[in-house]
Amino acid sequence: MGEKGRFSGVLFEYCMEGIIFFSEDGQILDANESARKSTGYFDELRMCNIADILPEIFYLNEGVLEKKKHLVPGEAFQSVAYCKNKLCFPIKIKILWETDDTIANTSRTGICIFVDISAQVAAKRRKEEADEVMEQANQLRDEFVANLTHELRTPVNGIWGLATDLKKSPLTQDQQEDVDIIMHCCNNMTAMIGNLLDFSKMEANKLQLEEREFSLKGLLDKILGVYRPQMSRKGLKLVVNIASDLPEKVIGDDLRLEQIFLNLLSNALKFTAEGYIALEVLITKRTEESIELFSRIIDTGLGISEDKLELLFQRFSQVDGSITRKHGGTGLGLSISKKLVTMMGGVIWVDSKLGKGSSFSFTVNLKTTTHRRKELGEMPVAQNNKAVREWLEPEEPQNGRPERFIKIMERLAISVEMENKEKAEAFAEQLKAMIPEEGKELWRAVLRVQMDMRKADYVRASEDMERLQELTELQECALLWE
Repeated sequence: MGEKGRFSGVLFEYCMEGIIFFSEDGQILDANESARKSTGYFDELRMCNIADILPEIFYLNEGVLEKKKHLVPGEAFQSVAYCKNKLCFPIKIKILWETDDTIANTSRTGICIFVDISAQVAAKRRKEEADEVMEQANQLRDEFVANLTHELRTPVNGIWGLATDLKKSPLTQDQQEDVDIIMHCCNNMTAMIGNLLDFSKMEANKLQLEEREFSLKGLLDKILGVYRPQMSRKGLKLVVNIASDLPEKVIGDDLRLEQIFLNLLSNALKFTAEGYIALEVLITKRTEESIELFSRIIDTGLGISEDKLELLFQRFSQVDGSITRKHGGTGLGLSISKKLVTMMGGVIWVDSKLGKGSSFSFTVNLKTTTHRRKELGEMPVAQNNKAVREWLEPEEPQNGRPERFIKIMERLAISVEMENKEKAEAFAEQLKAMIPEEGKELWRAVLRVQMDMRKADYVRASEDMERLQELTELQECALLWE
């Protein structure tokens, strides 16, 4: 035997893959050590037929070897091999055909090369089982968080409502301060409950953005109106730089955009003891149908060391546990903000130095009203339809204002039932505008329904809608316009 033949023989015998040579009628001519051991036949394997080892691929038909499936020479595929004890194991296999007469005393010889993949198949099965268990656990967690947040909202809203009424009554200075603390705690609790619910939706990939037309400048004025008094009480200076070329109206999810601003400004206020907080809003890219809005919140607060920056946008992460215990928070605000920014086609990043403050910047893409007009196309014509026009803007009944109020309220009830937030928002605004000054209780009832719909809390919205309908049936409400 030549040097080449000797090495080939060693390679064949001790190769880790199983190799079997078989004739045209399936008779096994030769097999290496790996094939003999894995099948359990050992030297008896040469007395077997390939159809005994690979019955999923071959079978004997009156002594002729037939194939159960089309085989592409040299192409690997997955199958099973049977052992002497009739047990099988998964394999990855290739089938080749050799026509060299020197290999065997036949005109055509089959070559089977296979490897045992039992470990890989078992690992895959374990992973699938683990994924299934994890999915069930996530589903239970999501249901738990949803139920918990719903149950927590009720007492928090009740405390807030009582505190609001209490604040309007004659109180001493100390009592006023106590009520302010109660309302501040309610605000914090509401924010944490909202973050937990948003996190649950994010994990289940159920967090969705709305698309509606809103005033960008109006949104920014509203946000600044919330934080100006708080910064003033804390002795902080508020610096604002808002571009003068912002479009009058844009299209997007104003509530989620507001949530991003509130999260970032809340953090800046929380961790800044002296100095200033600056808000900058600019347009960095503009097309006919959209704008890229760039926003930056700068503070002169505690700052963050460079080695901790990567933790900021991770869920439940806290840069400094002692500071968090002092100021509170769930560690979800920035993680949720990053998710929302990404969903709006933007990016968020931070620059900070320990002891010198932080700068949080983000971009989002918003559609312009030009885009909305193109999307609507024939809508102006559709609005000429009497049924559509009556639904969008009910006609004034001749019998007086209370009847019109009830008519719009019926449309609000239908919108709540259909979970249509946009229409519910429009009808609620119409109702609030119609209520005279002395109808504060009725106005608050409409507002509760409106806020429930904004939060997509449809169960609570239905309950509050029923209370609103009961309230309008009272004689006092009917007499408000007399």
